[in-house]
Amino acid sequence: MPPKYPTEDPNYRIIRRDKRLYTHLYFYVRDEVLGPMAMCVGTYLPFLIFYYVNGHHYIENELKRKKVAYRKDDNAFLWWPILRPASRRRPSE
Repeated sequence: MPPKYPTEDPNYRIIRRDKRLYTHLYFYVRDEVLGPMAMCVGTYLPFLIFYYVNGHHYIENELKRKKVAYRKDDNAFLWWPILRPASRRRPSE
């Protein structure tokens, strides 16, 4: 396709709209704090990046750090105690 306006630049490139499938690259990352996550990167400008994080790993680490008992099966929390703020606890607790 010749340029619409003549130019003396031999490296002149035409930028035009073109229908293409927008592809994504997926990277799987294991973070120490957040746990496993998926990162999706678009291959065309503006290179959008999305992170998919499962918060259960983070919650599990926080419960372990605070020494709170819980029961978990795979990716589901089956039981944890009802935690009340110190200001709402009964005197016997």
